[in-house]
Amino acid sequence: MSSEAIISALIPLCHRRWTLPTLVELDRLGGARLVQIQHALTVAPETTRRALAECMRLGLVQRNPGYGHPLRPEFILTESGARIAAASCALFASDQNEWVESIGKKWTLPVLAAMLFDATRFSEIKALLPSATPRALTQALHGLVQAGFLRRSLVDTQPPGTRYELT
Repeated sequence: MSSEAIISALIPLCHRRWTLPTLVELDRLGGARLVQIQHALTVAPETTRRALAECMRLGLVQRNPGYGHPLRPEFILTESGARIAAASCALFASDQNEWVESIGKKWTLPVLAAMLFDATRFSEIKALLPSATPRALTQALHGLVQAGFLRRSLVDTQPPGTRYELT
């Protein structure tokens, strides 16, 4: 899979702040009702509904089919949702709220993915993330530097440049 394909698949997962945490909670709980997810994420009900709607739109979550006990899980992961949730569990190994505040923003993970493909300058990252605005990229890079995930250094060229590297 090419770097562009990997990054373009990652962007919809990061479009909403609570999409990946919702998948991880559904994986952890083995399916859940809306209220259980809301309490696990400690977010507003409407935020939980939007995150679930986005997960369903992406084909990662589905309503539990059939009849059964009234307390059975209302939402379950699809096969592709389970694969993504399993891969995302390592991101949430520490405190989830800390993760969301430090790197859980819209463009943070796509920027990190671009860095894994040797994009070290702003223009190289922007080329891999064409739908990101310059302001959004600047904020994501700044947040990653502040969180200690990236190191920013000035390059003594004409004109001067900036290079980013993973720490």
